[in-house]
Amino acid sequence: MVLGLIVDIITFPGVVAHEYAHALACKAVGIQVHKIEYFNIDPTGPRGYVIHAEPTKLLQGFVISFFPLIFSLGVCFGLGVALGFALHGGWGKPFSNLVAWLGISTGMHSAPSQKDAENFAELANKLNSNILVKAVAYPLITICGIWEILSAFWLDYFLGILVFYLAVNLMGAQLTF
Repeated sequence: MVLGLIVDIITFPGVVAHEYAHALACKAVGIQVHKIEYFNIDPTGPRGYVIHAEPTKLLQGFVISFFPLIFSLGVCFGLGVALGFALHGGWGKPFSNLVAWLGISTGMHSAPSQKDAENFAELANKLNSNILVKAVAYPLITICGIWEILSAFWLDYFLGILVFYLAVNLMGAQLTF
């Protein structure tokens, strides 16, 4: 628990990006945001959260719950491409550690939380969705739960490194620290 808090403090840009993505998704699908906590160091609570009006459509709930995955990995990849381009051009070295920290931090906090998936499944139940929708919703909860368990073994960290590293190398640059 303490180690997780320390890692989250060190990688706080990823937490901020994740919560920003939830808020951005709410705005995109027309759901009012009541409160945003971008980063919280209380060890008993979530690192961040967005309180918003309840979605009335399943697609709204899906976008709000799962957009941080696309957004955060996109930011991670985009920062990797930008750094790769700068390194390939010979002028990116002074910024490489900062950009790598931002990119990897954002990538490692990309996955939807178990709570994100549960919110989507609860909405599917509340809206009396058909069996096909529920057949998608419940495996998503399971996948997010497994991901949270595996994040104890640093899977989320490795995802951030992998996406960032691939993006840098895609530009033909070598990433060294």
